[in-house]
Amino acid sequence: MKTKHLILSVILFAVLSPKPAISQRCHSDQRRPTWERRGYFRDLGNSYIHVVRGFGSTIQEARLDASSDVVIRRNLATGGRFRTDGTALEGDLSVRSREIGGTFIERCGNRYQVTMLMQTAKFPHIAPERVEYSTNYSAGFRVLIPGWAQFYKQQPGRAWAFIGLSAGALFGAGFCEIRHRADMDDFRRTGQIFYLNRANDMADLRDIFLIGAGIVYLANIIEGLASRGNERVIDLDRNNRRFSFNPHITPQGGNLASGVALTINF
Repeated sequence: MKTKHLILSVILFAVLSPKPAISQRCHSDQRRPTWERRGYFRDLGNSYIHVVRGFGSTIQEARLDASSDVVIRRNLATGGRFRTDGTALEGDLSVRSREIGGTFIERCGNRYQVTMLMQTAKFPHIAPERVEYSTNYSAGFRVLIPGWAQFYKQQPGRAWAFIGLSAGALFGAGFCEIRHRADMDDFRRTGQIFYLNRANDMADLRDIFLIGAGIVYLANIIEGLASRGNERVIDLDRNNRRFSFNPHITPQGGNLASGVALTINF
């Protein structure tokens, strides 16, 4: 009897319990940018680059929701209280932010999801750094070393491919050269034609490996110069600014400790 009650209870629980919500998959006609897939954050001194995301029944509503996230983050960073609609509750908090990486829009059922790459100033009265979102890289002398230019362009897969192919070709050429010399020594010592033929085969195989290494090296140079890298944020003022002094406020024990922060750009 107890077993029947237990089975009946399990069946009623399975039937009457609420079904778990099924997450709706989002889709977009745009190419998904790198910063949306991996996230992005960079501190530049007077500003920082970060990713914000918003939801809404329309694209404009989703953009406003994402923009409100910028204000919320500045609330946390400054300790001020601020409504997401821009109405100050205490003090006077201004948020200076701009979109730099385009807007990635996805449709999630009957709602939209908007993801934006933003530059937000730490201090609204101080001009933020001039930045540029680009896929252009100046590879320069990095193309002379296989894989270096690809690592610089944030393409580790291609970099390891060129390194592996170059190392494999050079190793094969070196091994064949060692075998060639050993067989030639055996031929001089014994006079057997077998060793001469094998030495010639090793020499031919060595030349093939060397030609392959040359082709890989040439392809590395062409790819390093011609291909575009992953998206990145370029600080246009970096070369002109190694040191900067900025106002700094840190919450300590319920109070705000103010001072000057020294930023060193490497």
